[in-house]
Amino acid sequence: MQARALFEFPVVEEIATDVGILYDGQLVAEGPPADLKDRLEPGDDSTLEDVLLDVTAAEADESDGTI
Repeated sequence: MQARALFEFPVVEEIATDVGILYDGQLVAEGPPADLKDRLEPGDDSTLEDVLLDVTAAEADESDGTI
């Protein structure tokens, strides 16, 4: 399964107070955009797109080893 977004990440980062990431119909991550980005590398220039790709790749690895 491939990660896909139905929005523009920079807009979400600018206006959203909380974000949820769904994978295979399940909520796999949620929280303020800054907190989600800090999950990768605190203080890094990570984006929500980076978070989406990281979280969904981890979920895919746990479920069947493929993305």
